Amino acid sequence: MRGEVVLLNRNIMISGTEEDDWGCQVFTTDIIDGATFRNGKTILKNIEIYRGGQRDTFRAAIRFEGSLSGSGLIENVVSHHSSSWHMNLVDSANVVVTNFSGIRAKAIGVSIDKVRNIQMKGTYVFDVPQRTTIADVSNKVLDKESCFMICTHSNTKGSSCPDISVQDSIVAGCHYAGIQSPGATCGDINQTKFRNNVAHSIKGSGLVIYVDPTDSSQKKCLEGNNNAAYKNQQAGIEGVFETEEYRITNVNLIDNQLGLSIATAGHKDYTKTRITDSNIYGESSDIAKDCPGQTMDCYCPEKGGFMLTANQFRAKDAMILSASGRPMHKTKTECSLGGTTEIDNVEFKNFKHNTLCGGK
Repeated sequence: MRGEVVLLNRNIMISGTEEDDWGCQVFTTDIIDGATFRNGKTILKNIEIYRGGQRDTFRAAIRFEGSLSGSGLIENVVSHHSSSWHMNLVDSANVVVTNFSGIRAKAIGVSIDKVRNIQMKGTYVFDVPQRTTIADVSNKVLDKESCFMICTHSNTKGSSCPDISVQDSIVAGCHYAGIQSPGATCGDINQTKFRNNVAHSIKGSGLVIYVDPTDSSQKKCLEGNNNAAYKNQQAGIEGVFETEEYRITNVNLIDNQLGLSIATAGHKDYTKTRITDSNIYGESSDIAKDCPGQTMDCYCPEKGGFMLTANQFRAKDAMILSASGRPMHKTKTECSLGGTTEIDNVEFKNFKHNTLCGGK
């Protein structure tokens, strides 16, 4: 499915001002009031936020900042037509988000960063275009963009975010990446850190799965498992990170331009990439062509199911900010000769000599 359908209306609406894109914010923090320490606590249920957030800032429609001692519950809330982001959780803890929808933001839909004990289930983020109000005239430093940034906003390599869980999320219609997420401990097929999430229709990578700085074992082995991606303009899952082994397990990738693209990095004598128990599909007559309208040309790039892996001497950041460093799979460094790739129980289906548009 390409066009997501979301109910925007709720019985209670919080509406921001249209003047100067100041919008509105639901803001939670801890403060010291004289001699009294006050914990921030917010419970939002069945709320609609319209025109939230402040333009060209991190001040999102829903914002937890420095809220470490209190708690938060966001349940069945929708934010739409934000002047900034829909949600920003930073330097905070103990927040539960269930069934949250964010439609139409700028640059970033949802960001969590430097947090702990955050549980998110059923997060839906759609239609996050690029900002047009801020641009680097040299075009050398790019904007941070994503539907859902998990611990990559303050540190493009990944921040420390212990005890987080992101499950059952769907994102679509963003730039650079659908979701950037820390990986799982290798062999933990039942993990709930990042599970059952889907990224589609991204102008970039679907999922970027990077080394979790809170898990020292991932320097040896990084794994991404139990997720899916389809109809993305680069790879469905992508990453070039410093680890000795990079695993992808139990994923479904459908009609992505570059299929799967992962690689290890660092000055190492021996590395491995391993793909197991997964399905990688190309085009079929059952999948709609990428033709937005009768008066527009179809999107017809060359496509593939799997990009050959290598061990590069230099790793990439999860959030690449230099124009010369993009896309993720672009190689500008030497590679070692000691790496191996294992493909086990992976089905490649519907890859023909030519695409439906006549391309390779």
